[in-house]
Amino acid sequence: YLPPMRLEDLGDRTFTADHGLRYPCVSGAMANGIGSVEVVTAMARAGMLGFFGSAGLEVAVVSKAIDRLAGVGPFGVNFIIELTFLGGRERLSKYPLHSLISY
Repeated sequence: YLPPMRLEDLGDRTFTADHGLRYPCVSGAMANGIGSVEVVTAMARAGMLGFFGSAGLEVAVVSKAIDRLAGVGPFGVNFIIELTFLGGRERLSKYPLHSLISY
């Protein structure tokens, strides 16, 4: 038997503190904007972390989505892989970007 727990008490408290969250919940990004601006906004307003799915979208669409998300709360954007020859980093230079994989 486990007693009921509040959602706030689950997970690692350093994760919520580091990201300014109320709940230790993350919604994953799905390519082509399935993890939409609306989903990410709802997650942020509810105290959770959402990721916008930018893979397969034009840079202008991604830039507009990031601008719409600015100020709603913590969020992320999933690029899957940075294809350096496309020059996306330069076109998104006003945003802080971190790549795990560049090609």
